[in-house]
Amino acid sequence: MPTPIAHALGGIAASCLIVAGSSLALRKPASRRVMEAVLARTGPWRGLAGLAGLGVLPDVDLLLGMHRSVTHSLGAVFLVAAVAGGIAPAARLSVALTAAAAFGSHLLLDWLGTDPSPPHGIMAWWPWTNQFYLSDTPLFMRVCREYWSLDCWRHNALAVSREIALLVPVTLAALLVARGALRRSNPL
Repeated sequence: MPTPIAHALGGIAASCLIVAGSSLALRKPASRRVMEAVLARTGPWRGLAGLAGLGVLPDVDLLLGMHRSVTHSLGAVFLVAAVAGGIAPAARLSVALTAAAAFGSHLLLDWLGTDPSPPHGIMAWWPWTNQFYLSDTPLFMRVCREYWSLDCWRHNALAVSREIALLVPVTLAALLVARGALRRSNPL
């Protein structure tokens, strides 16, 4: 499964693409004012940090000893979207979709990861099924948890290097697309 670095980058990239799409779709002046108010209040760096945090959030289940289960599911994505939409009722759909994309990116990256421990994969379709799913073509290396071993540190450094090589270009492209879309839809 990918590291928190990959999940943070994935959360930013996925949500930026949703922001770009929704900013172009929201042509009404009221929608523009809501977006401007949200950006003015949070600031771009704080907003990106929040999106990165949402990308990492599903791994909170590590603390509960039930990794890759309920928090790694579409049911959890819908719950996050509902909570986010409730927090920002003026821009409910945009905020809900953005939060869902950031959180849901975690599922996609874990599905594309390598998982040596059973049950393999993620419980993607919970609450409809408890079955676990994993891609047949993994892009991401497993995370070694034997931190006392030098080989483990080497392996994790290689895994992070691979994640950065794969996801930094995607994240930068998504940021540029979102920035361009926001400028087109909210000319100052």
